[in-house]
Amino acid sequence: MDDFYQKIVGIIASLFKVPASEISSDTVAMDVDGWDSLTHTELVLLIEEEIGRPLPIAQVMECENVGDLIAVARKTSVTAV
Repeated sequence: MDDFYQKIVGIIASLFKVPASEISSDTVAMDVDGWDSLTHTELVLLIEEEIGRPLPIAQVMECENVGDLIAVARKTSVTAV
């Protein structure tokens, strides 16, 4: 797990007030208490703020888990390696 992955997991953990160790690539919204459509939108905005670019909404809508979301963020990011 690289720094980019850890940053995004940290954002998720902070937003949902859970330990980062409870978030993995396989985590889905139903696994996290309070992860609904409103908080998902907030999460996307926080990730966009972190990476400095808007995420492509069509790709975000296709994400099935945290790993997919991180992959979209990584491809979109101007700073990710």
